[in-house]
Order: sequence, then C-alpha cells, then structure tokens
Amino acid sequence: MKNYYQIYLAEKKRLVAQKKVTIDAIIKKGQKDSPIINWLKDDERVLNTALQVKMQEKSLGDFQNRLKVIQIYDGSITEKDAFNQCAKEFNIENDENSIILLAAEKASDEIIQYCYDCNHAQSLSRDSNQNQNVELNQNQYWLGSEETEFVQLLYALVESKRLKKKGKVKMVQKIASFLGFHLSYDWQSKLSHAIHDTNEDKIPSIFDELKYGWLSYRSDQIEKKKKSR
Repeated sequence: MKNYYQIYLAEKKRLVAQKKVTIDAIIKKGQKDSPIINWLKDDERVLNTALQVKMQEKSLGDFQNRLKVIQIYDGSITEKDAFNQCAKEFNIENDENSIILLAAEKASDEIIQYCYDCNHAQSLSRDSNQNQNVELNQNQYWLGSEETEFVQLLYALVESKRLKKKGKVKMVQKIASFLGFHLSYDWQSKLSHAIHDTNEDKIPSIFDELKYGWLSYRSDQIEKKKKSR
C-alpha cells in the first residue's frame, strides 16, 4: 500500500526545490531586487489560480482549511495522521492524482511567499518613513507571514464597521508598523489581484482560522477552570 502522505511531501519538496533553483540563481548574481523575481512571482500566481480552480473542480477547495481544523481540535495528532484523516474525509486516500494536485498547490503557495521574502529588503528600502522602520524593529507582535491575508483582515474590519473607513490605507500601514509586520510597496496591487484574479468564492483562510482559534482558546479556558475546581 502506498504512503500517500509521503508522496504529498516528496512532490511538494521537489517542486519547491526546483523553482527555488531559478530564484536563488538570480540572487547569487546580485539581482535580488531584479524585476525578474516579480515576473516569476506573477507567473506563479497565475499557476496558483489555475491549481485552485482544479481543486474546486475536484471538490478539494476546503482541504487545507479542514486539515488545519483537525490539527487545532486535536493538538496531539501528527501532521501525517491529520493529513490521512483529511484525505479519507475527502475520499482521496487512494487517489494519487489528487494528492499530487494538493502538493502542487501548496508548493505554489510556498514559492509565492519565497518571492515576497526575497524582495523584502527592496520593500523596506522603498519605505521613506524611518520612524516606521524603527518601530518595526522594536515590535514583533504579528506572527503571520502572508501579506494579503493581513490586509484582507483589516479591510474586513473596516467594511464591518469595526475600524474607520476614512484614511484606511494609512491606517493599514500604521497598524502593520505597530505590529512589526513589513508591508511591501505593492501591497495594494496584491490585494487587487486577490480580489479580481482568483476564485471569487474563496474565503481567505484567516477568517476560518480566527473562528477556530477562538473556539480553541475558549475550550482551553473551560478545561483550566474545570481542573482548578
């Protein structure tokens, strides 16, 4: 019997390593700020969108979110067991093509993030506000790495009337600065891409994670109170 979790990991690792070779070669030549990396990132976004469409067609669009939920509710479960449980729920435990599709989409996510990270120094150098850079170095409250989901969260708070709408661009920049999160110079363009060039029915994963994060916290507090009695 094939170990489909290992197939998933191996395929993801292979794709990431293969694409990093090209990016690392550009950096090695001293072209870290080269627009080539942005072009590669844009190409990867197109591929990522196509992969997400294929996942929707195979009813796998919620696979990664479900995987996170399983891990949140059972803190002792291994990644392998959580993956296998999720694969069983989606009825793909013996479907190698679907497993490889999941690996390709996850690898694409990692490459897009890797491109962002490679241009990180360039993004900071274009930030004319020195005070913001000092504050970024002092505060490291935000632990997430995905820039667009950070902005999506703040814009959702604006539209739900939890934050002021007037001056929201400057507000996003100030909140990012306070939390120690680096915004790239083209963060608004990335948000626009996420809105117009991806699956319109896809809800950013951070919203589900917030819901389950609260449930996890609430559950922990209830258990602590029970134990203290």
